Amino acid sequence: MSRAIIINRWDLRHVNYQSWLADFQGEIVIIGSVGRGNEQSASNRNLRYLEADLDQSLWLSMTVDLIKSSTKAYLVALAEMDILSAASLRELFGIYGQKNISARRFRDKLIMKKSFKDYGISTARFIELHCQADVIQASENFGYPFVIKSRYGMGSIGTFKISGDVERDNFLLNNDSSFINGFLAEEFISGQMYCVDGVYKDKVVEVSFVSKISDGLTHLRSEGYYHYLIDQDTAIANSLRETARLAIEALAEGEAVNFTFHCEVFVTSSGELFVCEIASRTAGARIPCTIKHGSGLDLNKVMCRLQCDLPVDLNNKLERLCGAFIIPSTLSIPSDAMMPEEWDWIIEATNFGKDEPSREAKTYSDSSLEVLFFGKNQKEIEDRLDKLRSFLYSIARR
Repeated sequence: MSRAIIINRWDLRHVNYQSWLADFQGEIVIIGSVGRGNEQSASNRNLRYLEADLDQSLWLSMTVDLIKSSTKAYLVALAEMDILSAASLRELFGIYGQKNISARRFRDKLIMKKSFKDYGISTARFIELHCQADVIQASENFGYPFVIKSRYGMGSIGTFKISGDVERDNFLLNNDSSFINGFLAEEFISGQMYCVDGVYKDKVVEVSFVSKISDGLTHLRSEGYYHYLIDQDTAIANSLRETARLAIEALAEGEAVNFTFHCEVFVTSSGELFVCEIASRTAGARIPCTIKHGSGLDLNKVMCRLQCDLPVDLNNKLERLCGAFIIPSTLSIPSDAMMPEEWDWIIEATNFGKDEPSREAKTYSDSSLEVLFFGKNQKEIEDRLDKLRSFLYSIARR
């Protein structure tokens, strides 16, 4: 029996594997975290849901058993933390899709940045950290501020902005060499961050959308996180798309791997472009939602089908610009808060706080409120973002 084995961390209300893989000839097995439920399997005899805590190792044994009992297997992994495990299993059992070398190039920030440097792509200067003394070297090499980040970090987890001697010494006080080993330090790039999201298929970037975003460190400082699609037919959008294409070319050289991608790029006040990082998976936060509402293209669905070697329908045209504004969990929004009735440009607003006390935000998913909205052009969407920000901060509580 052919099987599509899905390593799932998401709420099944937002990832409809049954619909996405309706034409898959075989059984679909979803291995997911405890408490995610099995709503989809109830109505489909060719779909099974196996509960497993994906932060423990048992799911790997379950997956291997399913692979060995299949005549042909496909592995689907949408979450960044599962990319390497899925690639290793594909390589071990000869399964279609991304293998170890490609996955590590896109996941390990040290390998990634070395590849960019060798390919002539501008990225922040960096050094690999092995011990506490290397942090001192970073402060001498780069000055302040500089950034320390995990080679395998995601969503700003394990990322530290060091702004002076006091912050550097506090970091060293709380983190010994055994923790620091496996991190890298890089110079801080002052500029506006953008991202390019799309589809790389048959060694060509088939689809790409450009958004303006705030950096994760800003979000975690309680200032809120935003991203919105910009006007696509501009010089800066074209430059960013070309930069993302080169970044993929540098990492995917010689490999015929199909995937969605998320590339983050800084643009300085002088117009220089520096690639921050790129991932061979769909973006986090609500970026896939803004793209879906703007173009109709569901990048998570595309990624799922690509990993099962199924055909995909692609669309590179935006019908409207959409954006998202996310209030971090360090702020609390009253559960009875309502958007002004005349704001008919709000697509949806989800309040996760429910009057709970504020708490530390460690990643983008630590949010108390998420709002999706749209505009007919970039100026309008930026004006609406300003209105949202002013209104929400007027009712937020720390």
